[in-house]
Amino acid sequence: MKNASSLFGLLLVCGSLFACASTVNLPPVVEKKQQNTTVISNLPADAIIRRTLACTVEVVTNKENDYRMGTGIIFKSYSKTYVITCAHVIAEDMDAPDRPKYANIVHRTYNQEKDWVGDADVVAYDVKQDWCVLVINKNEAFGKEIESNPGVSFDFSLFRRGTPIFHIGNFNWHFNSYTNGTVSNYIPSLGLNFAYQTNCQGGPGSSGGGIYTLEGKLVGIVCSQVAGTELIAIPIVNLKSAIVECYLKDPIPETKK
Repeated sequence: MKNASSLFGLLLVCGSLFACASTVNLPPVVEKKQQNTTVISNLPADAIIRRTLACTVEVVTNKENDYRMGTGIIFKSYSKTYVITCAHVIAEDMDAPDRPKYANIVHRTYNQEKDWVGDADVVAYDVKQDWCVLVINKNEAFGKEIESNPGVSFDFSLFRRGTPIFHIGNFNWHFNSYTNGTVSNYIPSLGLNFAYQTNCQGGPGSSGGGIYTLEGKLVGIVCSQVAGTELIAIPIVNLKSAIVECYLKDPIPETKK
């Protein structure tokens, strides 16, 4: 994961000013009555966590001792399986002629065991916005859990401050695999109209990990970290055109509709 720079410190100040200029009411949370005790629930169901974990992979590149590891998120068109991650997970300079053209992909089952290891080719990326889309090269060892999983679903909405969310990070860092929180701010960011600041926590390997609604829909991918542990996420709407292009290139045949 990228370290926070002095530039992000300035951006956070700008984000704070933005927050002061626009007051947004927090969304309601669900209240459950339990033996005369009110329990505030803003956590996703276990089934939703399991589903998003099944769509999560490790993304690894290793070129000339430049070892990089982050998180990726699976989505599917009709016959192809794609992975969304951060551009800096693949290479520091994606425009360099000698940068890696593919990444190793590791999928794990819910109990952390390796289910499948393969590779994926870069098909689209944006350096300024720090995102990358890869397509997985299927082989005989293609994991059953990936094959049977429909992939992540998206929510291209823009979310207000206070919206409950959760983050799925890298399986290799057990403390970091799942945290919940809220959208705590909007901040300006290089190459972006804005980015989400969240109070979900992360650590090494979180880059490229998903930020989800409580319904399990992907709304952003983690690209950086500020204020110790708070995460900065690229809104998934910034990747909408690239995602749609993947679907258009691999449509459902008329006979299957």
